[in-house]
Amino acid sequence: MLLADKVKKTGDRIQTWWNNEKHPAGTYWTAYTVLFLALFSVIAMGFFIIGKSFIFSARMGDGIRQHYASLAYFGQYLREILYNLFVNHTLEIPMWDLHIGYGSDIITTLHYYVFGDPLNLLSVFVPQRYTEYLYDFLLVLRMYLAGLAFSAFCRYHKNGRYATLLGALLYAFSQWIMVAGFRHPFFINPCIYLPLVLIGVELVYKKKKYWVYVVTLAVSAISNFYFFYMLGIFTILYAVYRYFMLYKGIRLKELMGCLGRFALLSAIALMIASVIFLPSIMAVLGTNRVGADNYIPTVFTTKYYHMLLAALFGKYQSNYTVIGVSAVGTIGLFVLFANRRKNTALKVGFLMCMCFLFIPFIAHVFNGFSYATNRWCWPITMLNSYIFVKTYPLLFTLKKKQRMGILGAILLIAAYIFIDSYSRILWNILGILLLLVFAGIILLKYSYFGKHPRAAGTLLLGGICIGTAVNIYFCFTSAGNSVSGVWQFTDAGEAYEQTDGILIDEIKEISDISQYRYEQGGTSILQNSNMINELNGGQFFFSLANGYVSQFLDEMYSNRPYEQNFQDVNGRSFLMKLLSMKYFVGLEKYLPDGYEKVNEVIIPYDEDEKKKIENVQGEEEESLGEEIKNEELLEEAQENQEGHVIGIYEDEDALPLAYTYDSYIPRETYEEMNVMERQQAVLQGVVLEDSSLPVCEPEDESVEVSYTITPLENCELFENRIKAKEDNATCLLTFEGVPNSELYIAFDNLRYLEVNRRHKYTDEEWAALPWKERRTYRIRDESVANQADIYFEADLDGETTRKSIFLITNRNNFYNGRHNFMNMVGYSEEPVTSVLVTFSEKGSYKYDDLSVYFQPTDKLDSYASERMEDTAENLSIENNEISCQISLDEPKALVFAVPYGDGWTATVDGEEAELLNANTMFMALELSPGEHDIQLHYTTPYIKLGLVLTVSGLLLLAGCVVFEKKRRVK
Repeated sequence: MLLADKVKKTGDRIQTWWNNEKHPAGTYWTAYTVLFLALFSVIAMGFFIIGKSFIFSARMGDGIRQHYASLAYFGQYLREILYNLFVNHTLEIPMWDLHIGYGSDIITTLHYYVFGDPLNLLSVFVPQRYTEYLYDFLLVLRMYLAGLAFSAFCRYHKNGRYATLLGALLYAFSQWIMVAGFRHPFFINPCIYLPLVLIGVELVYKKKKYWVYVVTLAVSAISNFYFFYMLGIFTILYAVYRYFMLYKGIRLKELMGCLGRFALLSAIALMIASVIFLPSIMAVLGTNRVGADNYIPTVFTTKYYHMLLAALFGKYQSNYTVIGVSAVGTIGLFVLFANRRKNTALKVGFLMCMCFLFIPFIAHVFNGFSYATNRWCWPITMLNSYIFVKTYPLLFTLKKKQRMGILGAILLIAAYIFIDSYSRILWNILGILLLLVFAGIILLKYSYFGKHPRAAGTLLLGGICIGTAVNIYFCFTSAGNSVSGVWQFTDAGEAYEQTDGILIDEIKEISDISQYRYEQGGTSILQNSNMINELNGGQFFFSLANGYVSQFLDEMYSNRPYEQNFQDVNGRSFLMKLLSMKYFVGLEKYLPDGYEKVNEVIIPYDEDEKKKIENVQGEEEESLGEEIKNEELLEEAQENQEGHVIGIYEDEDALPLAYTYDSYIPRETYEEMNVMERQQAVLQGVVLEDSSLPVCEPEDESVEVSYTITPLENCELFENRIKAKEDNATCLLTFEGVPNSELYIAFDNLRYLEVNRRHKYTDEEWAALPWKERRTYRIRDESVANQADIYFEADLDGETTRKSIFLITNRNNFYNGRHNFMNMVGYSEEPVTSVLVTFSEKGSYKYDDLSVYFQPTDKLDSYASERMEDTAENLSIENNEISCQISLDEPKALVFAVPYGDGWTATVDGEEAELLNANTMFMALELSPGEHDIQLHYTTPYIKLGLVLTVSGLLLLAGCVVFEKKRRVK
């Protein structure tokens, strides 16, 4: 009993300090803060030793490209508003920015990331150079606040302080926060809001402090529409649960009163949030991703179900099923079910959530009727943590039969984990052993710990800390995590350099760069970095994109399937003219026709690239596989040992951001054209629904050539289908070449029919199998691929160039129904006669049509010259305004090479004018002969209505507060 006595004494000392009446209020917060910092230091130490920040790297995810870039931009945005207010004495709220993609609405684009989150307001004090440290601090602060919010919920329900403390640690260091939160920091926000909103629900039932419910719900709606949707579902479920708990059945009078109060207060909360929430949600409804025919499986994978039980304390599962907490903390679940007639509602809630996890369709519904993912499962971590808090006192009132039942259940789960081939991994094994050891000590020595619960509490605290440390280890190392290990985060102190490096500085030095765009090819320029550096590059990677841009890219057979993620236009010279891309920044092998070098920058190889070069040069190619990038890197290293040679090239005949047309192409005619005709036509006549201008009859200089497909390695040909029997299968396209032309490979309705790798069947072959044979196989396996690349390799004037088309299936989360693709392999003066085609993934590549085109570029400059016969003067694009002057000798359409949007209005010579949708993506004005002064103004759609609703909501909230106070006085 010596060890037990020591544990008892330690527990007694802790409890004596804990209950000291001299500091009753500060005791809990002090203890929570100390323990939180102690546990977080374990995480921080790993990042510090390896030299990493908390910013997820660009190579692996969205961290630096989206979250960091948005935070840095938001700080600049706020400082600009304050500067104008206090220095220029004007209130100007920027709503549109040319530097975001091709030009985007600021609020709706960035709401998902930074707008509305109160914590991000701190960015106003932090320059971009130091935003990395603010980013790290905010992530820690969100974790800390999540535990505090949970503590507030527990204390509101009068749970013990010590049990609440342990539950708060379970919650703050849940796997959702450590895995999802570290990849996407704002994924922690709903963990803060949910406990506070539920406190608000309780207060509404008590008919007091209505403002708590309204304010917390409004802040969650302003912060992020995506998680607000999920939070709303669980708020409704909780409100229903509490109704039956309070009224023990349906009582019509009380029910109608409760429904009325919640409906009114929820409406007020939405009204308050409307200034940001309304424009954002309307923008969401206008995207192609909403309503896309995503694949929703009937069931998840076999492995998923095998490992779901262990996910409560061990390794999390696919589809964002991240529900684990410290293993020792799950003892609360066993105590919960060991007490038959107690906490029935918690049992029902837990079982209901677990049932939800079994059904992909539920994941589809909770994800806004999009792809099936369990991003909704963060409330389960709160439920499991609260179950521990609620059952903590019951742990010391268990009967022998209950204790033996708990130990038996833990032993059964341990046996299952050791027997099941899927679950038998080190993370799960350590978790169940920790639970077994600590639960066993308490339950087998129950006579002692039952008399000395403080000692048991101290033991549980130690066990929870150890279990948390185990989860930290596996969440951030390759031992348990191939998705977001520490090594996949951005090196500490380098975020600023990655978004504002040597190359960006050189581009900024170009004298007229603000008046044009630049294209990039083969560079390390990060998507979205242009918006921080006030450059026009056309790169974009955010969840919400302008639908007109997406439609244009679809019509032009973009070689990428995403509507919300685009990096370049594949070096297509006709599109580069149209988009005012005067400059090309990149490797010479990707240089489009018509550009001349004006500068050169050497970007040193990073450490990973140096290692790859050494490995390839050391003939260790097998360790690198057959990745094309590694081969290109080696070729470049052989030419230049210092680093990447990035050229800056200029097109002296580039179109400005505003140019004119003297004829138009009816939209109906344009839609009947093939893709090659379209990309030429839009430079000859403006595409409009209707116009008073003469109708243009565009020339088509492209040459479609016949071809022969010869299967090479692991490739089999069928009618309108190419089957890759293994990864990296190849075939050869041969044809008669055309000199001085761009080479294009185009596919109509191209689909990748993935293969179940374990069973070697395509979807078509699987469907053809007899049912009796099919039933012996698993219908869906985790090894099914949902994306593939098609690489095109050709010799262009002695330079081997390799480009690609990227495909996704409807199993992919970002699928939006795009199936027409085209790749511009490159420009060559000598005729190209063959292209080697490589299919990265085995499976069937089916298409309605495959075409090979050559596009001569000799008339490209003449088309551009026609567009610049009348040029706009004093073109200015800033402060939600586009302005210019132009003088015309005949009627023409003035086209602005910026995306069309419902928020734009126009005046010509002070009179309101109709702004037309031109060339699918752009804006145009039809102008009569003469001199014209033109003004375009942008206002975020629905923001004015949203502002009116916000003000009205605040007034209604004030009225509710006054009414409540008067009612209490009476």
